[in-house]
Amino acid sequence: MRAKLKWIIPLVLVAIAFSVYFSPVPRLPFEEIYARVSPVKTASLESFRQNHPLQTAEVDGEDWEYVAFGDGEETILFLHGMTGAYDIWWQQMEALQMITV
Repeated sequence: MRAKLKWIIPLVLVAIAFSVYFSPVPRLPFEEIYARVSPVKTASLESFRQNHPLQTAEVDGEDWEYVAFGDGEETILFLHGMTGAYDIWWQQMEALQMITV
């Protein structure tokens, strides 16, 4: 009996992990996601999205989305996590754009 449990428990855990990982994530509207965020911050984010729309580049058959702005000699590359979006760094990107060296 213990030998069977030894394999059943990990198998059940793997099945649960796969089902959670591959379950679709519901898409909520912007207004619902940011309902508890101050209106000043939501307006700032919406303004950032309008002023810096996504661009697309194809690399080896894959489409990559990016946003680029500024005109300095040095470049800063922000890479967000798997569940993030390009605009999670909007406040930092806007602040860095204002810095002149």
